[in-house]
Amino acid sequence: MLSVLLICTQTFKIDNVERKITDESSLSNINEVQTYHFDLEIDLDFENNVIYGKQTLHMKTKAFAVDHVSLDIRDIDVKSVTDESGKALSFQINSEINPSIGQQLDIQIQSRLFTGSDVTLIIEYVTSKDASAVTWLTKEQTAGKKLPFMYTQCESIHCRSLAPLQDTPAIKATYSLYSKSPIDIIVRASGNITHEYIDEEKRHTKFEMTIPVQSYLLAFAGGNLIEHQLGPRTFVITEPELMAKSVSELEDLEKAVSAAEGYLTEYLWGTYKVLMLPSSFPYGGMENPLLTFANSALVTGDKSAFRLFVHELSHSWFGNLVTNENWSNFWLNEGFTVFLERKTDTILYGIESSKVSAKRGNSSMAFDIANFGADNNYTSLHPQLNGNHPDTSISGIPYEKGFQFLFYLESLVGEDCFQAFLQDYVRTFLKKSIIVDEFIDKFISHVKKSFKKDEAKVILDQIDWETWIYGPGFPPVSVDLETESYNNAINIANNYISGQSTSEDIDTYNSFDMSLKSIVLIEFLTKIDQVTSETVAKINDDLNVSAETNVQLISPWQQLAVRTGYEPSPFDSADAFVGAVGRYALIVPVFRAMQSIDVDQARAIFEKHKAFYHPITRGVIEDTFSAGQLARNDAPSIVDM
Repeated sequence: MLSVLLICTQTFKIDNVERKITDESSLSNINEVQTYHFDLEIDLDFENNVIYGKQTLHMKTKAFAVDHVSLDIRDIDVKSVTDESGKALSFQINSEINPSIGQQLDIQIQSRLFTGSDVTLIIEYVTSKDASAVTWLTKEQTAGKKLPFMYTQCESIHCRSLAPLQDTPAIKATYSLYSKSPIDIIVRASGNITHEYIDEEKRHTKFEMTIPVQSYLLAFAGGNLIEHQLGPRTFVITEPELMAKSVSELEDLEKAVSAAEGYLTEYLWGTYKVLMLPSSFPYGGMENPLLTFANSALVTGDKSAFRLFVHELSHSWFGNLVTNENWSNFWLNEGFTVFLERKTDTILYGIESSKVSAKRGNSSMAFDIANFGADNNYTSLHPQLNGNHPDTSISGIPYEKGFQFLFYLESLVGEDCFQAFLQDYVRTFLKKSIIVDEFIDKFISHVKKSFKKDEAKVILDQIDWETWIYGPGFPPVSVDLETESYNNAINIANNYISGQSTSEDIDTYNSFDMSLKSIVLIEFLTKIDQVTSETVAKINDDLNVSAETNVQLISPWQQLAVRTGYEPSPFDSADAFVGAVGRYALIVPVFRAMQSIDVDQARAIFEKHKAFYHPITRGVIEDTFSAGQLARNDAPSIVDM
């Protein structure tokens, strides 16, 4: 049966000019009604790995004669729908519109409503055991092995498996969250705690989010958790066993908050808390406001992962306050965030550090472009999803190509002018969801106000907006990111490949931080056809790479060892690595390396560990076993997602 794609549209007035909002990844009728607040009650069932939920949506109509509300769901068992008075409302679930993005819950309301009317819906439901937003871990899969653990991950469109709602970044709402959990399970969420108590059977915790946010920022986790204050506004939450190294890793977090807001605008969220999740978390970090999630596998206590936390902090402005309206505009979230991350990095640690990060990111982008194909629509800053799940388009490209575009624009107008633009941009679009045209118009306006007419024309005439934003492949302009330390790292790799390595190379490598060491390893992967198993043996003898404990170095090392035959099937070392880490940007390339040598053994290793992985990670790995994916020659993705 043919699937029909429903594209949600909504007409808004911006500066007295009407335009339509579109989000092809939502099945909600946001052209007719919009959520402005919701009250979500959840009861966490650790025995059956489901959530019993009660969702109360507060909405306002945006069109005339509205008689139904359509919401996004995915594999949710809807028990009942009532209005504010408790009257039952009829509903149906449409599963065939676009199954790749979920189902549509269509609810008939009692009468045709005028524009601006209030609508309240109360929905009772149960999530699926396989809800894509939720991971349930046994106590054996945690650091302390004392209590089970659960956490959510809603970006991009996984929140619809957690609760019925308008699951689109175009809609922002405030919310309250009321959780019930077993007495010994501490729950924390993306909101301020307003109340917490224990009765004879349950732990009850209430949270409130007072700044309107998009659905993918709803987040909560439960387990054996403790909290430690790092600074006036900064906190870390972990299992007790992870606290010491987490505190060491995050020692500079308060400084980072001050540096970022000093460069941009005031930090509006009040506190900034980081929750360290078990190593099965599918990303490096997730920017949930008031409760950033981070993968504990990345934390070694030596600050080598600190840039990840600066990245997630930077989302407090870009993504969380100024938001991409739909997933084709994702770079407005990530490209701006990477730019602020590297400005903050420069303030804290100097320009060399941020440029090395940018070069490392450029290498990641190059692999992603090669993997998709340089002409692939997904390599543009404005990909067309064409009905596919937005996760299929996510890579390092919106991060790094977006960063390079902003870096290029800064080079045209100067650092002070561009900083002023970003400050104005945030203040203008604060708490809004926007598209790229609004960014372009704002930048052009800023340039015209900041320069004389002739000077502004010279600047603007240099910008090839069409190619930068809509063109596939590499950026149309190369930006200068060279540093001496980066070049030294590349030279070390080339010396080993050519058989001309020296003791000086060993000393230099040992003096490098994690970022520079990873650049050496990535360069080996870039030139994998020139690297033999004998070369890898020499590399390991000299540099002792196999003894590294940092997962961001272990990933490229495992790929190098497997692809060159240094570690033959059954891939014991790679097996141990992918069984201990769930961040898919690190383990998917290792799976692809194993597939390139022995696909049956790679499949056996996946089957052994898949219960440990988040549903997002499982899905990505399963996709790699398709014939079209096996040819990919991946290096690690360096983006902090």
